[in-house]
Amino acid sequence: MKTRALLFAIAAVGFALPILTGCSTASGSAIRTGSLRLPPSARPIAVYATEIPSDARELGVVEAHAYGEEGAVENLLPVIVQKTAQLGGNGLVIDGVQADFHIAMRPQVETFSYPCGWRTFVSTRVYPVAEEIMIVTMHGRALLTGSGHP
Repeated sequence: MKTRALLFAIAAVGFALPILTGCSTASGSAIRTGSLRLPPSARPIAVYATEIPSDARELGVVEAHAYGEEGAVENLLPVIVQKTAQLGGNGLVIDGVQADFHIAMRPQVETFSYPCGWRTFVSTRVYPVAEEIMIVTMHGRALLTGSGHP
């Protein structure tokens, strides 16, 4: 009985995950910088922080970004790994993470009412509001390492 409940929970999460993550602002890009052209990879991607293997070949630059609180490492890392796989890589070195702040204008709508004699009037006003938006960017390089060389 517990196994059946566990399988149902796994299936429910697998079904709901694409729906829940569909509204995420996390996205990214991949640009080939080397001459090596490989098809997308389904292999695991190794992430290197300090030492890159000596036999590594750079395939391109990869980047992931998101707005506000969605700019956490746990949201950006899967995107940058996916971009590495799109270039055919099996390794990734993250060169940096940065946050930039931008001012964006958006309309603010307010509805208010006021008495006038025996009547109450309802009115709406719209005015621009400046809002600060944080954009977090993770950038790195897609690599082909080890036995992945063609």
